[in-house]
Amino acid sequence: MMPQHHSVQQKLKCCVELLEHVSRLGAEASMGADFLLTLVCQHLALAHVPKLNAECSFLEEFATDQQLLQGKE
Repeated sequence: MMPQHHSVQQKLKCCVELLEHVSRLGAEASMGADFLLTLVCQHLALAHVPKLNAECSFLEEFATDQQLLQGKE
């Protein structure tokens, strides 16, 4: 859903939702950090986000507001 959003806040919310979902899965199965990172990568690969590199670059460039980055983001 990330490409459908146009603001940094909405794109970061998508990222947080993905990480929370994977974290819940990991907590239920007592998974380590290495396996959780693998799950995040698999979810991203299966999501087929068009222009994922551009989405990441957009967030890296514009998600610099300290107030925005103080919460879950």
